[in-house]
Amino acid sequence: MLTAGIVGLCIYDNYMETRIHNAKIELGKKNACQWFEKKYGIEVEVVEISVIEEDDIFSSWEGDDVWVTVREGDREYHVEISGVEENADGSDDYQAEEIEKALIDMIKADMPTDFEYYFSTDEMRESRYKAGSESSLAEMLDGRDILDIYCVNTDVENLPVSDFVRRNTDCTFYSFSSQEILDDFMKDEHYNIDDYLPFITKFSKRKNEYKKYDLKNYGELLYYVPYEKVDGELKKGFYEIPKSEIDWAGNEYEIVSKAYGINEKAFEVLVWCPIPEDKKDKDFYIAYSYYSDYDKKTFQKTGKCHIVGNYAVYSLYHPKDTKFALICK
Repeated sequence: MLTAGIVGLCIYDNYMETRIHNAKIELGKKNACQWFEKKYGIEVEVVEISVIEEDDIFSSWEGDDVWVTVREGDREYHVEISGVEENADGSDDYQAEEIEKALIDMIKADMPTDFEYYFSTDEMRESRYKAGSESSLAEMLDGRDILDIYCVNTDVENLPVSDFVRRNTDCTFYSFSSQEILDDFMKDEHYNIDDYLPFITKFSKRKNEYKKYDLKNYGELLYYVPYEKVDGELKKGFYEIPKSEIDWAGNEYEIVSKAYGINEKAFEVLVWCPIPEDKKDKDFYIAYSYYSDYDKKTFQKTGKCHIVGNYAVYSLYHPKDTKFALICK
C-alpha cells in the first residue's frame, strides 16, 4: 500500500508539473503577441516558445518567464516575458539592428582605425528606441555590456571614443597583435577571448581602466589564472617531471613538449604551450592525469587543444596534483 501511495503521488506531481508548464506556455504566447501589438503596433506569429530555466549550483527548475520567438513577415524576433502574470511587461530585440547601427556609426566617427566588433542582444530592452534621439539610445544602452570592439596594434588606452559611448555603455576594446590573429578570432567557433590573451590588451572605457592581462611563464609555458583574486596565487606552481610519467598516452601519440606537474588550489589555470615548428600540420592534444579527492583515485585523460597562433591552448580545472604534456599525432 505504501508503494502504491508513493507511485500515485509521483504521478500526481508529474501531472501537476505538466499542467503548470502548459499554462505558462499558453499565457506566454498570449503575452508575447500582446506585447508586440501594444509596444510596436504590429501583429506577430509565435514560432517557438520555451520556459526559462532557473538554476543554482545544486539544481535547476522552471522559472516564471518564457522565451518566445515570433515572426513578422520574413523576420524573427524574441521577447522574454512572464508566463504566469497576464499583460506583463517584457523585453525584446525588435529594434536591435537600429540600436546597433546608431552605436557603431557613433564609434566609427571617432575611431582612427578600422575595427571589427561583436554586438550582443543578450541583454534585452524593455523601452522603445526613438531613432535619432541620443537620450533614447542612452536609455536603451543603460551601461550594458553589449559591445566589444576589436582592432590591431592600436593604443586602446587613448582612443578618442565619444563621451556618449564612454558614459552609456560598458564597451570593451581589444587590440590584437596582428590582423592574422584577429581574423582567426573572428572566424573562431569557440569565441573564447581568453584563449587569445597572449596576443591582446584590454581596455574598458566606461570603467576608465587600462589593463594588460597578467600572463606569467614557467620555462616555455605561458599561463594565466583567471580567478586568482578569488582563489589565491599559485602556491607551488609548475615543476618538470620525466616524460615517462606520460607514456600511458599510447603509441599513436608523440610527446612534443616537456612534461609538467602542477600543484595548485585555483579553480582554473589556462596554459599556452608553443607548437614545434616542424609539427605545425599535426593535431595537438593534452595528455593529463589528476588525482580526484572525491573518487580517491587517479584519472588519465586526453583532450584536443585549441590552436591560437603558434600556441596550443588548454584549461586545467581544479589542477591539484595534475601532470600533463603536449602530444600530437
